[in-house]
Amino acid sequence: MATNAESFLAPGAVVATFESNLTGAGRRSSLPIDREAIRQPNFAANPEKPQPVEIAAVLGEEISAIFNANLTDPIQRALTPPSISVTPEALNLPATVGLAPTRHQLQISSLGGTVNWSAEVAQLNGSGWLSAFPLSGSVPANLPSILTVEVNYAALGSASIYQGLVTITDTATGYVVAVPIAVVLSSTQARLVLSQPSFLYTVAGGGSAPPPQTLRVFNGGQGNLAWSIPANALPSWLSVSPLAGSSGGDPSLATSATLSVNNAQVQTMPSGVYQALLPVSASGAVNDPQLVTVTLQRVPGATPASPLTSPNGLLFVASQGGAAPAGQDLTIANGGGGTLTVQSFASTTFGGNWLALSPSGGTTASGPINVRVSVNPAGLSAGVYRGTIRSTFSSGASQEADVLLVVAPPGTLPQRLRSGPPTAVDGCTPQSMELIANTIGNGVSIPTSFPRVLLVNIVNSCGIAVNDAAVVASAEGSTITLNSLRNGTYSGTWVPQRAGATSLTITALHPSFAPVTRSYAVSTAAAVEGVQLPVLFTDGVVEGAGFTPRRPLAPGSILSIFGARLARQIAVASRIPLERELAGVRVRVGNQDLPLYFVAPDQINAQLPFEVKEGSSISVVVSANGLFTAPQNYLIAPAQPGIFIASTGAAILDGQSRLITPANPARPGDTLQIYANGLGSTEPPVESGAAGPPSSRVTNPVTVTIGGEDAPVVYQGLAPGFVGLYQVNVILPTSVPPGDAVPVFIRQNGITSNINLPATIPVGQP
Repeated sequence: MATNAESFLAPGAVVATFESNLTGAGRRSSLPIDREAIRQPNFAANPEKPQPVEIAAVLGEEISAIFNANLTDPIQRALTPPSISVTPEALNLPATVGLAPTRHQLQISSLGGTVNWSAEVAQLNGSGWLSAFPLSGSVPANLPSILTVEVNYAALGSASIYQGLVTITDTATGYVVAVPIAVVLSSTQARLVLSQPSFLYTVAGGGSAPPPQTLRVFNGGQGNLAWSIPANALPSWLSVSPLAGSSGGDPSLATSATLSVNNAQVQTMPSGVYQALLPVSASGAVNDPQLVTVTLQRVPGATPASPLTSPNGLLFVASQGGAAPAGQDLTIANGGGGTLTVQSFASTTFGGNWLALSPSGGTTASGPINVRVSVNPAGLSAGVYRGTIRSTFSSGASQEADVLLVVAPPGTLPQRLRSGPPTAVDGCTPQSMELIANTIGNGVSIPTSFPRVLLVNIVNSCGIAVNDAAVVASAEGSTITLNSLRNGTYSGTWVPQRAGATSLTITALHPSFAPVTRSYAVSTAAAVEGVQLPVLFTDGVVEGAGFTPRRPLAPGSILSIFGARLARQIAVASRIPLERELAGVRVRVGNQDLPLYFVAPDQINAQLPFEVKEGSSISVVVSANGLFTAPQNYLIAPAQPGIFIASTGAAILDGQSRLITPANPARPGDTLQIYANGLGSTEPPVESGAAGPPSSRVTNPVTVTIGGEDAPVVYQGLAPGFVGLYQVNVILPTSVPPGDAVPVFIRQNGITSNINLPATIPVGQP
């Protein structure tokens, strides 16, 4: 083994092999340390200058304990049985300066008997902008409680990302659920919003072309947003038209692109899975670009016929005594081989025979079948009506499409959007809201590991679109947040993991209406020929110090990415600057691949580039040997400080570069070396994937408290020789009282570190 200092600065020194996964099961070996190269530390002689060689050696020995102790959730979750759940699990709120206050609901459910709960609100940066009520309550089984969160944007000031935390506690057991709140406050800058991040097509040998699909591009900000998709990103089997457009700030000014499969080309291709990664770019957008995956499964002609119904939900709005709304098409295609025969039947829950189909049957011999669905509101009173289209197929399968008809009072004028409390609009005061799922329905079959886009429409009882609800879907124990497109449509992605019958439940919450829930019985099965795609778990990209989910990420920080089939083998970076590909694995953010420390089938450790824009929302895709995960989006904050945790406490060394432990407690007056993550950009700037220079300074200064006392900071920058690892050197105040678990916090840009998983150290007598 080499004996020079460079051996300690290789990726194997600290961050190449994080040793825990989301279950907290450490399983990867510690790193080899060249003990012949360890010199006697001389840090105490010059506490303002870190000593990279000594630090690298000591941290290399301790890395296993440090990362084995990091869990996805706070330690108390493993020790205290869960008694409550909270929906949604986080709130990410895009807003513009000057927006009126908004209210949002959290639903608290008991997982057993009656639970008494209390709530607390913490504003991590800013003040006076976040509140909640009531702050206590009781939730019986099967009857959820509602906690209302109010955001006062006028108190936020300038454009930035503001973070808060709403903590709900079971007062009897101490079980805690923390709900992160993030407000992305912008001025007038344009923001790319896509109707969906994934598309899926299935074509059989000798089969017809699947129906085209539509990508809608919205501007979540103000002004005009000119977007484009590069032609060279399109494989020969895929067409997109148009490849460019311009979207205004109002949702009605969104533009569309049609995605079509070139069936003549597909029929020449062998069976298998083909994918394309399309960047949607807009140079004026704060979150440019956003990524879209398109998946084509070419199945053998002998594959059994498989019905594909689209949409799975249809919404009609009419005025009492007025004309019937325009009809809509229900498309039935065959995702397998051969020919599929279908017979469809319409039924209504009440109101008579207001729902009709034409034709009511057919065959896919000549291609997909278009069934015209129409409603007749004549004679219907103002109100909400539901119907069902049940289709039975020659394959033996059956599927349902829901129909929602809202009949508004006479003279009610259509209105696209609504926000704020319900008010009388042209003679109609909304009393409730209704939910219709467009892309999921009873009887639908979905291949495991393939993304299923969830599109949901919500309207109130006056037929007006509700664009400010909180909408979540739940399936297989996972919760998926659906984001508002500001036109009454909400979009999210579910990637099923297990084969079998399952229930998918969609819940909508709004402060002015009673919660609405709809459940769908679906089936999941292995894809044809057993194909499995790599999967990025929901909220599976987390900061690497505390693994805290659903929080913004910071430029330059260490990320841990969790999923399934992310790599075929374990691989570790072999050089600095870090490679952008390991064992056929890449992680794409926008237009660049991330520097990689480590890849394994269930975990990737990477560095988020320093170049990502603060205040943006990045699109993350993992490419594993040519196959893509479904894209996920994450907010970027200027800083998201986190102190690494060791099995004995915080990852903090003393002035002699020894880990602080009960056997080696910190002493007042000593210089301590704190190892952290997520402190953001530095001076001088450092290239992503490169080692930290001999000395640097973070551009957003930090403060440190130990035991509630301010600790003088003598160094705050990147740890020299390491990639993405930060080091903060402080002097332990003499006023800090001795203790076995004295809390240590870094505060930066108003954000306090380790809110969910406190970092502590033992402090001894002077």
